[in-house]
Amino acid sequence: MGEPDYYQILGVERDASPDEIKRSYHQRAAQFHPDLHPHDPDAEARLRSLNQAYATLRDPTQRRHYDRWGTWGPPPWVAPPTSDSRAWITAIVNHLIKARASLEAHKPQRGVDVRYTLVLTPEEGRQGRDAQVRFPNWRWCPRCQGSGTAEGRPPGPCPQCRGRGELLRQGGLLRSFQLCVMCQGTGNVMTDPCLRCGGEGSLAMERTLSLHVPAGVGEGSRLRVRGEGTPGRWGGPPGDLIVSIRLAPHPPQTAHPSHSPS
Repeated sequence: MGEPDYYQILGVERDASPDEIKRSYHQRAAQFHPDLHPHDPDAEARLRSLNQAYATLRDPTQRRHYDRWGTWGPPPWVAPPTSDSRAWITAIVNHLIKARASLEAHKPQRGVDVRYTLVLTPEEGRQGRDAQVRFPNWRWCPRCQGSGTAEGRPPGPCPQCRGRGELLRQGGLLRSFQLCVMCQGTGNVMTDPCLRCGGEGSLAMERTLSLHVPAGVGEGSRLRVRGEGTPGRWGGPPGDLIVSIRLAPHPPQTAHPSHSPS
């Protein structure tokens, strides 16, 4: 389940100073103020996200808690619906596993590389040329800022397992626990998905980039453009655009990407 990334919203690095956070907030608040974008349906939601991100990251205590656990905090403890000691031991172990997974999920994560195939004639490969490439990319939904839920609200507890992530199965004298199919063991389900992105947390976009192809490239050569991949998470750097060169006698008027980022 996604959740808002306050560093991404404010456009700062994970180790940004309080002054950098304040300066970036005021710049973005002035740039994206709803009064300047009266026809943008996401303007008010974007400003609310900026305010929320700034209120959290400017406070040292809240920022430390956010860096460790994210927007929605640590996974809640849910007691098993039985007094059986084995069930309690299992619940404790599962809770510790979820807490560790939550800590790992909120470490800085690098964005995904985007791959693109550029077709050139052999002569263009020998001489080099300037080219414009158009490739698919992704950006966080401005309405939910990556959470996938309406107004950035956290998902609710799964109604089937009541937030436990597993179901107790009776089998005669034996008891067993089975992974909840509805929430896939997370204990949470998205009950109010964002209408803008359909709960995905991101939107497809097309990026156009001017690129200089140096002389002497051949079949299979690769050019790497730093920072033009998908955005990073939790203060992590963005991925790169990797352009693969293919030589053909008559390249098409518009080259297409080999595949979208995954």
